[in-house]
Amino acid sequence: MRDWGDVRECQACGRSSVWDVEQGRWVHEWAGADHVADVVLTTAAPQLPPCPGRCNARWRRAERVSAEEVNAAEREQRPADVDVVEHRLLPRPGDPVWCEDDAARVVAAVGRLPELVVEVLAREDGRLNAGRSDADGRQSSGAAPASPSPAHDVADSVIRWARMEAEQLLEQVRGWHGDASRVAAAAPTHEDLATSVAALVHFSARWLGDTEHGEEAGGVALRWETDLERTTGQDLLVHRLPVRCPSCQARALTRQDGTDQVDCARCGWRKPYADYVALVADAAEQQRARQREERRAARCRVS
Repeated sequence: MRDWGDVRECQACGRSSVWDVEQGRWVHEWAGADHVADVVLTTAAPQLPPCPGRCNARWRRAERVSAEEVNAAEREQRPADVDVVEHRLLPRPGDPVWCEDDAARVVAAVGRLPELVVEVLAREDGRLNAGRSDADGRQSSGAAPASPSPAHDVADSVIRWARMEAEQLLEQVRGWHGDASRVAAAAPTHEDLATSVAALVHFSARWLGDTEHGEEAGGVALRWETDLERTTGQDLLVHRLPVRCPSCQARALTRQDGTDQVDCARCGWRKPYADYVALVADAAEQQRARQREERRAARCRVS
């Protein structure tokens, strides 16, 4: 059994190490196998918060399943499954909030906002953009009327959000003080969005590295990208794949249309599509081998 609540850094290799109670020594995982940490560990590694991005999907699921197992064991008055509760997954720490890969994903999402907003403002199909004229609008006495153009409202909200984020960021970086009330009240324009996005991308390390605001800001940026993609119909078709995930054994493998990436929606497992094809072929071969063995066993019983 290992004490995963006390993770330290090995002086020799810099990797995370944990105390093995049964062996009575520090061990660390390397390339999927356990190796003894023979060096003396003096200080604990700095505990950075886990990255809130996609990289820690498997760890978050393991933590959730662990908590559910503890609660179920308490309700059913039975011992909890140690393998489930003390899972061996370690979260990828932020740098200092988002890891490098997920921070790049947030920056890419912010960089797409002007393009997506242009697509929203250009729509004239009447389904999402009904126009801004309220000449034929009808109001009931009971509730507030629906917006005549919900797609435009989404675009306006994105521009106002980006403008406020850029104002606050520039105030931190340059000590520049804008008029927050003026920014909130001014009519949003696409030029405002382009300028704001340029500032957020240029100072992204400072923006996403804010330990108090960076996680929320990055999450909002990703949600805006998703909302705009849905509004313009650009969200990709997701194919559900029939083979079980080799990591968690759940039928949760998906592939976005036009991409060469297969993801597990349950645990975060990710591989190129070529690896998935090889996985399918291997699973089919194993199934055929089981069927041959079953037929052979049946013939032996008959004879």
